[in-house]
Amino acid sequence: MKATGNMATENFTSLARRVASIVSKESGNLLGPKQYPMIENRVSKRMLDLGIKTITDYFTHLESNITSESSILISLITTHYTFFFREFSHFEYLRENLATICQDVRSRNKNCIKIWSAASSKGHEVYSLAMFLNYYLPEVDPTMKYEILGSDIDQESIKLAQNGVYLHEEINNIPMRLIEKHWARGSGSIAQYVKATARLREHVSFEVVNLMNIKTEMTRAKFDIIFCRNCFIYFEPKVVKDIALDFLELLQPQGLLITGLSESLSQLKLDIYSVATSIYKKKEAIQTKTIVSTASTTKQVTPAVSPIISKKITKIPDILKVLCVDDSKSILTLLAQILKPEHGFEVVGKAMNGLEAEVFLKENSVDLLTLDLHMPEMDGLQYLQKHFDSGHAPVVIVSSASRNDSEIAMQALHRGASDFVEKPSLNNLLEHADEIRTKLKMAYLERNRVKVSHALDDSFAKKIRIKNVSDKLRIFIGSYADKQNIITFHKTLKNRWPATFILCEGQRNILEAFVKELEAESSLHVELLDGDLPELRSEVIYVGDMKDYFEKLKDAFSKRKTSIMVLGSYSAKTEGFVRSWPYCQILLEDIEGCEHALADVASDIFPLTSFEYISTKFLCDED
Repeated sequence: MKATGNMATENFTSLARRVASIVSKESGNLLGPKQYPMIENRVSKRMLDLGIKTITDYFTHLESNITSESSILISLITTHYTFFFREFSHFEYLRENLATICQDVRSRNKNCIKIWSAASSKGHEVYSLAMFLNYYLPEVDPTMKYEILGSDIDQESIKLAQNGVYLHEEINNIPMRLIEKHWARGSGSIAQYVKATARLREHVSFEVVNLMNIKTEMTRAKFDIIFCRNCFIYFEPKVVKDIALDFLELLQPQGLLITGLSESLSQLKLDIYSVATSIYKKKEAIQTKTIVSTASTTKQVTPAVSPIISKKITKIPDILKVLCVDDSKSILTLLAQILKPEHGFEVVGKAMNGLEAEVFLKENSVDLLTLDLHMPEMDGLQYLQKHFDSGHAPVVIVSSASRNDSEIAMQALHRGASDFVEKPSLNNLLEHADEIRTKLKMAYLERNRVKVSHALDDSFAKKIRIKNVSDKLRIFIGSYADKQNIITFHKTLKNRWPATFILCEGQRNILEAFVKELEAESSLHVELLDGDLPELRSEVIYVGDMKDYFEKLKDAFSKRKTSIMVLGSYSAKTEGFVRSWPYCQILLEDIEGCEHALADVASDIFPLTSFEYISTKFLCDED
């Protein structure tokens, strides 16, 4: 319901300005013209929900219901993207300094760490902290307790956080080591969801709090740690300073204030100092620590409860050396961008398959491996089967396979891989950089631990199968030169598959020979298209000329769920044909130096070795 025309655009600008002023006044979020497209998108959805068709009518509704509608607008506009274990470096700092935090709590004759997660949205940060502390705190101080308060201005987000129910795919970015005993699968109509267990929920609570009103809404004991991450970027500097001052009033003398990695407080002239990136302490903490240290030389303090266990905390090296194994040069390039020294990593080797990894590791040592599953010569499963043992560097799978695939992904985990990252599309791999780095660091930290349980993942595991093959279609667009690739593709098929077309451009005179060679060199049933389209049969390959048959196929079968695989480079005419298919999956071959004109409409760009899996997964979806 986007505004069209000059008048409508002008009206929407007025509405966006009004919505921005309401949200800014109530929440402190600074919204300007750059945010107007986002406001338009979210307000348009609100209008659809209300059945309101014009901007003028919504203006009237807003002003007539200003109190209730303002609350809804604040919820719509201030709900921001979040996920579990975001910005893992903060968790690293807490782990390495947990003994010191516990010691400070005990110095006040207390045995409970109090944490406030301000702007906690739908609870991801709170539950991340709870999982983390449940795992590491008993090793440092087994009788120390913790309490976490999560707050947000949005009532709906708080309700979701209190409920503690998330789609299973949302917890996939949590390091596997931390999932165990913390999540339970739903049943019946919510079988695709997971719920936080009592062990995870017993020390957390949630409240609606407006950070503009901290002094009136937060009248309670002080906190040892306050998180307010990726929130200040939406506020003016003066508002940030006021909120930060309120936080400091609620912070213990040795407490920690943690902001987002991109949110520096250094320019606000506060009485704080930085102990790590975006982690701050009060300046008075230095003086307090000195006084305590001096006093301890003349008077021995007896702790109120059992002492902290003296255990050396394993620190992650400044640089972790990584071998990346993937048959996509594009993916290897992107992984090298993600795993840079400024993030604590160095890609010291790249391998295109398991055999190359094997050769590299004979001469080199590494701290970690990223491993693809679909590769030529020796795939990821074969590599793990042959090489993984207790002395092997931790392995994190980075694959296009679904984590729930019982035939490949779960097998990789059971064969020794520490964790699994579902490789997203080539276009947004960098968006998953945080998840990849977090899981690699956790894999390194936990490399000598007892093997983690995969019971929850096993309960979601399934086999990837195409049902109702007669309702599906595959189309290869390639040439005679792709013959061997097509044979290799079909050798990997384990189950029934739909009718498949191979369409070649400008090679009509050699198609008959192409068919004969395909049949002679494989066990495939291949037919040459000649004249009208035949009655299609599953597990049969039909070969024809692109110009003669693409439009016929589209007219006859475009309502079928279709996977189109484009091999190699292609002409502008082929591009036009493919774009005209109304709904399909388009897979492009990852070829070094190839500029894909279809990249904007393609599902993704993959090495040929991934085509079978990605195509099968698409064709079986929603069955």
